[in-house]
Amino acid sequence: MGQYWKLFNLDKCEYASCGGAKMGEFFFRNYSETFLLNLLLSGQPDHNIWAGDRIILLGDYSAALPPNTVTDHDAPILKGCVVTDQPESNSRLCAYMKLDEHCKEIDTIPGTSSLLPDDTVYILRSLNKKEYVRRDIVKNYRIYPEMTREPGLSQALYTLIGWSEDPSASLSYEDTGGFVPASGGTMVALHRGAWAGNRIDTVALTDEVQKTLDEEGWTDISEEKARHVSDIYAADDH
Repeated sequence: MGQYWKLFNLDKCEYASCGGAKMGEFFFRNYSETFLLNLLLSGQPDHNIWAGDRIILLGDYSAALPPNTVTDHDAPILKGCVVTDQPESNSRLCAYMKLDEHCKEIDTIPGTSSLLPDDTVYILRSLNKKEYVRRDIVKNYRIYPEMTREPGLSQALYTLIGWSEDPSASLSYEDTGGFVPASGGTMVALHRGAWAGNRIDTVALTDEVQKTLDEEGWTDISEEKARHVSDIYAADDH
């Protein structure tokens, strides 16, 4: 049947269904770009819906949440989604099912813009890791086939926050061996996202924001994520 995925906000106990679909069924759909970016958009009056919250794209074969995601101050529902030293409890773990039962779906965002201006550079940020991805770099990394919609930050997000014990994503890419980071090291699997459960937001990259990022020592991983997304598109002939 394949694995189904949903986008969960661990702080607000909410989720966005992504169509309640397999990753291969929603990964290339850019209709979600505006919704996701507005959902995570920070720095706008009366607009911080999910900005800065712990976000994860969870597969329905997932047993536990990533290590160090849940704290002692979290609600019991989250504490029940972590591995413990009790083997019997761990055998019954299913983070996806627990959260799916208790969280509320969010499918509209009141008061948001329907379009994010193309001439504005937006970035996706992990507040935990102090890393960011630029939308323009992902979009313009290479020339995509005429019938293919150019990727954006939603695709970069999916490569960064997926989490499950099972690697199945219904993508040709998953059979090619995975993505090897430019720095070398181990391959990056879509079900083990480096930002899974991190505090994430989206913000317009103004001169002031760029200055702050530089002063605080943030790392720009745009080129690497653009290559990762490009590899996934290429594997599926996009």
